[in-house]
Amino acid sequence: LFIFLGCASQLKPKGGPLDNEGPMLVKVSHPNLSNISNSKDKITLYFDEFIEPLSVVNAIEIINVDDFEYMVRGKKIIIQPKHKWPDLKIIKINISRKISDFQNNMMTEPIHFVFSKSGDIINNQITGQIINANSDLFEVGVYEMMSEDYVLIDKTETDDDGLFSFSYLDTGKYVLAAVDSNIDSLIYDITTKKYGFISQDYISLNS
Repeated sequence: LFIFLGCASQLKPKGGPLDNEGPMLVKVSHPNLSNISNSKDKITLYFDEFIEPLSVVNAIEIINVDDFEYMVRGKKIIIQPKHKWPDLKIIKINISRKISDFQNNMMTEPIHFVFSKSGDIINNQITGQIINANSDLFEVGVYEMMSEDYVLIDKTETDDDGLFSFSYLDTGKYVLAAVDSNIDSLIYDITTKKYGFISQDYISLNS
């Protein structure tokens, strides 16, 4: 039972068909590739049903940005910087499909948004599918090969069919790894969880 001070409890009417589908995104306050750098803009996501607030904990990741906060307001999730959005060429917001409604129905796929200072950015993409996943949720990381090191560039989750995609990747060589549920530390994860790697040495995005 959640009690919110200053507002009445909002519940769906009883009766009707059984709800066995997760929340669906209806619209977003800012179009993809909008410029939010150096602004205090609030990014508002509108869903078709009420969001379970506890499911949003640790479900929002912004690549290279930690100084942000969020609020859940009924059917809305509002994301805002604590001060200002940083002055970055690209700001990527990844939202986990683990976000659910009050019936514990998760979303069928993760949500990704890219905001950019310039509309003229490279949109290299990698898409793929986890095989032998048995409908389990995997987190997929894309690692860029830099000299002798592998640097985590972005993460996403598989959808209901094991499909995943990455976009707006710079030119370079990349390795993909998938871990059951979520990636914590890849070296440790592959000793304790189900995991997978791409079959080739790397994927080249040089053209």
